[in-house]
Amino acid sequence: MYDIANASSFKSVNAWLLFARRLAQRKRNVFLVGAKRDLEKTRQIDKKTAENFARLNRLQFREVSAKDAKEAGKLLESISVCGLQGKVALSEMHEDKTASMCTTI
Repeated sequence: MYDIANASSFKSVNAWLLFARRLAQRKRNVFLVGAKRDLEKTRQIDKKTAENFARLNRLQFREVSAKDAKEAGKLLESISVCGLQGKVALSEMHEDKTASMCTTI
């Protein structure tokens, strides 16, 4: 998770991903989450940059705001589906409503 209004938090994502991959004893579903979507006016990380990073690293991507329970709920539902069923295409993770697979690292 990174803060869309804090560039240094996004710079840490790659290190955390490498750390998670080293610790994982088996393949895991991984999500990249841009937090504080409600702070669009102070955004420092372009959404396309984060989407490209997620795609290149086979991560699910979503931007959410704790102020929007609907989006946070969709994220938690997607995490639950992927966690329970592994590589199952059941959740709509992208805002353009295209279905995507739960991927593993």
